[in-house]
Amino acid sequence: MKHIMEMKKYLLITIMTTGLMACHSAEKKVVLQTVTSPKITTTEIDPVCEMAKENTWTDYTIYENDSVWFCSENCKKGFMARPAKYKKNLKTNSKS
Repeated sequence: MKHIMEMKKYLLITIMTTGLMACHSAEKKVVLQTVTSPKITTTEIDPVCEMAKENTWTDYTIYENDSVWFCSENCKKGFMARPAKYKKNLKTNSKS
């Protein structure tokens, strides 16, 4: 019985060592890909109240691949309820 335990131990060590050696000797290929993002645009005004955009605004949504910014949560809610109504007010500035 003791002999069988020694054999199992030796076999386990051999398997682990072989596995580790195989991991270190394998060639690792790195594939680099260039990913291009879609053209992103951002609104110049709040489409609901037509206020000029300020850097302090925090409410926005993405609409038809554009970042649409709002002066308040109420304007954002109004736009989200009826975006087609305010679509004509979406003047944009291209950002690459």
